[in-house]
Amino acid sequence: MKKTLAICIIFISIIAMSSCDYDDSNDIDVLTPHDSIVDNTEETT
Repeated sequence: MKKTLAICIIFISIIAMSSCDYDDSNDIDVLTPHDSIVDNTEETT
């Protein structure tokens, strides 16, 4: 019973860490197009 609980906790921790890393990657992807949009706006102005 204790082994099952320990495995579940480790598994949930790995999923939580993976989702945090994935979110960080998305934040960077969102910022990159935003920067290029600002550059394009400055060029046309």
